Amino acid sequence: MQRVDNRLLLHADNMFYVEHGRSVGEVNQNFFTLTQSDDRQRWLSVLRSFSKRQAFSGLRMTGGQRAKQMLHHFGAEQLIHGHTPISEANGTAPEAVLQAWIYADEQCVNVDGGLFLGGPGFVYSF
Repeated sequence: MQRVDNRLLLHADNMFYVEHGRSVGEVNQNFFTLTQSDDRQRWLSVLRSFSKRQAFSGLRMTGGQRAKQMLHHFGAEQLIHGHTPISEANGTAPEAVLQAWIYADEQCVNVDGGLFLGGPGFVYSF
């Protein structure tokens, strides 16, 4: 997790980050500590949570509100993530994904082009 200006960069489109800290630094420290641990149960718990997707796009009625909560929690205005291929998130054919998908009232940017699904890929710049 990283903040760049007013943007929050995340791997996953998932709310579980808030369970690991109140700031970007605290979340990163908690994950670093996990990487040094051999606590199997803790690893399994985090991996189960980490595998969830579409916290902001899969819930049409509340996804934008969840994005707003996440952004407020970490002091940012927009979040940028991968983890869920755009084609799976919005029903576009993988080969038609030529750019990032901006959604949830422009609060979220999905940059997962789904290369492994046959997408051509793209470069996103903000």
